[in-house]
Amino acid sequence: MYCSLFSAIIGAITGGIIGIVAAYFSGRWSRATALEAIRINEFNKAAAAFCTAFVDTKRRLRQNAEDGKELIFRIITPDVFDTQEKAKILFEPCFDKFNLEALNNSWEEYIKCSFTNHTSDDFIFKNSDEERKDQSRFCLKHLENLLLYAKTKP
Repeated sequence: MYCSLFSAIIGAITGGIIGIVAAYFSGRWSRATALEAIRINEFNKAAAAFCTAFVDTKRRLRQNAEDGKELIFRIITPDVFDTQEKAKILFEPCFDKFNLEALNNSWEEYIKCSFTNHTSDDFIFKNSDEERKDQSRFCLKHLENLLLYAKTKP
């Protein structure tokens, strides 16, 4: 009788310890899972805002790649660029150092195709529709490379 009481006490203590350890690790795991879900949700919100800043530019570049009627600096105006840069600044905190550097490199390529010196009269009057189409395709390619960083996460 004394032996069965002793084994019941040992069993209760062992079960309590196992329960406490399981609860501790379960709590840590669920906290980590919740934090990851929040991080993904915030990334997806920032990515959506980032992509939204480029919708009209992408549409106009696609149209211009077909008909070549507009000059690039009339599609990507300083006001449009400011809006896009603000969206990029808000998007940057979502990246670690390595991916932020890659995003910035892609951004620099997009800027180069958008803001080269295409405003001179010589350029405007000698620029054919085919050249404008090619420039639009070139800028569109860099824009799409930039938007790859904003793919939403499941």
